[in-house]
Amino acid sequence: KNKCLIEEKIIKHDKLKNLYPNSVNTIRMVIYNGKLVSVVLRMGREEKEVDNLSAGGIAAGIELDKGIVYTIVRTYYDEKFVYHLDTKVVIPGFSIPMWDGCKQLVARAEKYCDGIPVIGFDIAVTQKGPTIVEVNEGTEIEALQLPSKEGYRRKLRD
Repeated sequence: KNKCLIEEKIIKHDKLKNLYPNSVNTIRMVIYNGKLVSVVLRMGREEKEVDNLSAGGIAAGIELDKGIVYTIVRTYYDEKFVYHLDTKVVIPGFSIPMWDGCKQLVARAEKYCDGIPVIGFDIAVTQKGPTIVEVNEGTEIEALQLPSKEGYRRKLRD
């Protein structure tokens, strides 16, 4: 009688599990007018099961072409770290597994979002490959700018 949705449990890729085991550690990939403009690795911390910055998570910027983290880690309150505080894994230089598959998945999914100029895809990378966890119409611009401390107005305009 009650309506519900049951989804398969996400078992993250071993490389992402090593970063922080308690959350999925999603990759926020942002498309603006059909073009990938920003990618951020989000990780949980302090035994939390979510990786949202507003819930205490941390984030680092990912280089678009190669899928390698190029910034230090930052919190919502602009605390800065080179390594994950709980696991001590160094984050800059971390290579996202199955990076090309992540980009291909988002490119395919974006075609179903016609008319939405800014789309934030939260991607989980599993041992089987990347999967979409959530799609956000619009996105938290602060979360994209925070890791690199780089504004997006000029990027989006160009």
